[in-house]
Amino acid sequence: VTSKKYVDDLMSGYQGKLPGSGANKLMIYDDETGIGEKSIEATLVSNATGVPTVGAVKTGLDGKQDTINGTPGYVMTGTGTPGDVGERAIYGTAVYSNSLVTAETVNTSVTDAVNSSLIRVDENGAPSDTGTLWEINTDVFALGVLPSGYTQLEYIESTGTQYIDTGLKLNQNNIVEVDWMYYTESTITTSGRMFGARYTSGSRNSFSIGSNSGKASIETYTFAQFGDNSARALNNIVIGQWNTYKVSADGFYVSGVKQGDFPVATFETPFTVKLFAFEQASSSGATPAVGGGVGRCKQFKVWNGDTLVMDLISAKNSSNVVGMYDLVSGQFFTNQGEGEFIEGPPVGN
Repeated sequence: VTSKKYVDDLMSGYQGKLPGSGANKLMIYDDETGIGEKSIEATLVSNATGVPTVGAVKTGLDGKQDTINGTPGYVMTGTGTPGDVGERAIYGTAVYSNSLVTAETVNTSVTDAVNSSLIRVDENGAPSDTGTLWEINTDVFALGVLPSGYTQLEYIESTGTQYIDTGLKLNQNNIVEVDWMYYTESTITTSGRMFGARYTSGSRNSFSIGSNSGKASIETYTFAQFGDNSARALNNIVIGQWNTYKVSADGFYVSGVKQGDFPVATFETPFTVKLFAFEQASSSGATPAVGGGVGRCKQFKVWNGDTLVMDLISAKNSSNVVGMYDLVSGQFFTNQGEGEFIEGPPVGN
């Protein structure tokens, strides 16, 4: 007779018979003595509790995208190869020629371009904040031409006592171009100069443009001086009309039409050229006097040969001080005379 203890000791070395769980099952330990099972899954499905085959894992991974490390400021684009993606820059972050642009940027740019291409005018064609007509602006500047804090104006206006000192002494190598309007008849004794400087004895060393006080009205006469005794006249100036005036050794031009030649001469103005005025002194050595011109100015450019050395455009700063901003030097030129410039409307309004 076998004792119970002997039987227990003998049976303790054996595992209970494994249950028949069916095909495609894995045996697992679910506790210290028990045996459990997991199904073998050939397909990955949601909420599955079985064990996937290598094929199922590979099939699942093949349908996933590799991690994408995109470039900041770019958007992802598709390609012709599954799993491969490209990218395209957004306008303002990379090369402009092949960049994308948001609808907001397009809308703003188009609106600004249209606004800056039109000028509000009255029935006579003169710029007016209350005008009922619109005129194409033939002197449009690039958008964003001024730095932050400045507002570009259609023009600034002098009443005869305001002027800007350009700081430039001009000579026979310089070219000056000014966009100007006489908006009223000038009563200034210095002839309503657009700009200038000269030594008055025989008008030597002169570089200037102005209306002639010896005539009845600036509506009938203006002139330019370049060098020594070299005045060139222009008749039929219309009050309220914009023109582009250009003076150089090549001659005197008004809106691209040549008015006459100047004799070739070597000279230099004795004083710095003033815009809306001119400075002069006689042979007696009298104190230089600055006289103002009554008019409106959009832009004033100076070249030294082929090099643009000054490009003033009408503007005001964040403190509402009116003057002209130089696109070449980045300097803001303000009134050096009496009173204040009158500001024209902002460009685009």
